[in-house]
Amino acid sequence: MRGVAGYGSAGLILGLLATVVGAADEKPAKLSPQFANYVRSYFEQMDKNKDGFLDREELAKTFRGPRAKPVGDPPMKGLGKADDEGEPANDSEKPNPQKPSTKGKAQKPSPTMPEDEFLKMWDSDGDIKIGLHEFERWGEVFEKEMKEVQNYQQQLQRNWRQQMQNAMQRMWRRR
Repeated sequence: MRGVAGYGSAGLILGLLATVVGAADEKPAKLSPQFANYVRSYFEQMDKNKDGFLDREELAKTFRGPRAKPVGDPPMKGLGKADDEGEPANDSEKPNPQKPSTKGKAQKPSPTMPEDEFLKMWDSDGDIKIGLHEFERWGEVFEKEMKEVQNYQQQLQRNWRQQMQNAMQRMWRRR
């Protein structure tokens, strides 16, 4: 979560990703009607080419700004359905004769882009793009988390009011 703060509102979305396990099941999303409309309109707004999917480029622009481009190869090679079908995990591990050897040198881990993290979490069919049904699954978790935040804020307000009442009563007793 350390690198999330630099991505603005996308940090909230990625923060929610860290709390979800097993999000890629095929059950239909259970959204309230109002929130379902919000999720669908947000999906349509993000889908710039109107193909019905959010690809890496569209996600990059959403998370990192209108000029952002995906960085490197998709991290999805070998994930999702491809793992089950026995495809190789990563073609980029083949030696490159033009690239100097890094044996014995410590390699820096490549930065993880928010769009790639989103794809890893929510791309249930391994096609390296997010369809509406996958986005609605994210919306279901997002709605649940928002309700929990709202409940927490309401509890804080109730506690604050109670503390204020107690303080006022103590003040009146001192007179």
